[in-house]
Amino acid sequence: MRAVLEHFGLSGPPLGEGGEAQVWALDEARVLRVWRGGGFDDQTERRKVLHDDLQPGARAAGIAIPDVLETGETDGQYWTVESRLPGRPLSVVLEGDCDREALVSGYMETAIRLGDLLGGTTHREICHEAPLSSDNGPTFLRLLAERSLTASPLDIPAPDPGLGDGPVGLVHMDYYPSNLMATETEITGVLDFGYGCFLSDRRLTPLVAAVALSRYVTPGAREADRAFAVRWLEARELGHLTVKVQPWIAAYWAFAMNDEPVVERWIPAMLEGRGLDED
Repeated sequence: MRAVLEHFGLSGPPLGEGGEAQVWALDEARVLRVWRGGGFDDQTERRKVLHDDLQPGARAAGIAIPDVLETGETDGQYWTVESRLPGRPLSVVLEGDCDREALVSGYMETAIRLGDLLGGTTHREICHEAPLSSDNGPTFLRLLAERSLTASPLDIPAPDPGLGDGPVGLVHMDYYPSNLMATETEITGVLDFGYGCFLSDRRLTPLVAAVALSRYVTPGAREADRAFAVRWLEARELGHLTVKVQPWIAAYWAFAMNDEPVVERWIPAMLEGRGLDED
C-alpha cells in the first residue's frame, strides 16, 4: 500500500474502505481505488470493461456511475483511477439532517432502474474470472448460492429465493447506501460495479436495497426508512418477497463471513428472514 501512495504522492486517511479495496482522493475529479492483497489484476481490467459497457445505459437512464480512467500495478499492488462522483456516501448522509423520504425514494427508484443498464437473455456473471451462467434464473441463483456456501462456515443447502424466472437485467448485489453518493436531498451516483454484478432477475436489486437498510449494514437508517422501502416494494407487488428472499441473500454473501464482521452478524438474522427487524 505504501508504494502505491508514494507513487501518487498521497498521505492521510482514505475517503473510504471496504472488504476489497481502499479509496483515496486524488483531486476533485478523480479517486484512487487500491485493491487489498494481490491477484486483482484481472479484476481491474474486467472492472474497466464493465464500466465502459454500462456507461451508455447509465447515461440513457440518467444514473451517474464512475468512469474507470486508468488501471495499473505498483510493487505488486493493483489499483484503478476512477472519476469522482459528487456528494457524500448515502450511509453518511442518513446519519444527519436530510430529506429522508426523498433520499430513500430515490434510492429505491434508482435500484429498479439499474436493471436497464445492461440487457440480455442469459443469466450470467459479468465480472468474475470463472463466470457462472444458465438459461434458467432459479438454477443460476442456486449456483451462485452454492458456490458461496462452499466457501463459508455454513453447512446448509442453497435457499430458494422464491422469485421464479423473472425479467433479466443488471443486478447489483453491492447496492448498499455506502455505495451510493448523495446530497441531503437527492441521489447523485452509484458506485462499486464489480464482482457483485451479474445479469439475472432485475427485481433482486431493489430487494437487496431494502434489506440493506438493516441496522446491521446501515446504522444511520431509521425504522421509518425501512418501512418506506417496504411500502415502496409493496406498491410494485414485490413486498411479499422481502422476507422470502433474505435467506438467499444471506447465502450469496456467506463467503464473506470470516472476513467481514458486519456480514457475520447480519447473516444469521437474514437466514431467519429477520434482516429488517429492529431488535
